[in-house]
Amino acid sequence: MIRGFNEIKSVHEVKGFYFNLTQANIFNDMINHCNLLDMDTEGGFYTWQRSTQTQTHIRKHLDKCMMDDDWRLDFPHALVEILSSLNSYHNSLLLSCFKSRSIKSNMFHFQGSWVSHPDYMSILIDNT
Repeated sequence: MIRGFNEIKSVHEVKGFYFNLTQANIFNDMINHCNLLDMDTEGGFYTWQRSTQTQTHIRKHLDKCMMDDDWRLDFPHALVEILSSLNSYHNSLLLSCFKSRSIKSNMFHFQGSWVSHPDYMSILIDNT
């Protein structure tokens, strides 16, 4: 289910506006009653934004992609991307059923144990 639920699940889903705990609890009860899970997203977090006359920027995570356990098992590599908005308060969501998260394989990660390797100095000298 992908749609603008226009509801907030937790305080971290809203910025620049008040959080209604009672309303969030009702929404969370509905999610739990229907055995739904909120899919993780890439490309951003807030899906709705607007500026007020007092120059306050309000951001909310209103648009969500919900699924049940069976759907998640059928599509384990599904991914939801939050796209940039052009002329709307809402950002579009793009569901890809067979796309896996991007992994940057060229990232260097230093591990301190490398310097204790017996060949560390010779490898370092040979590769400089």
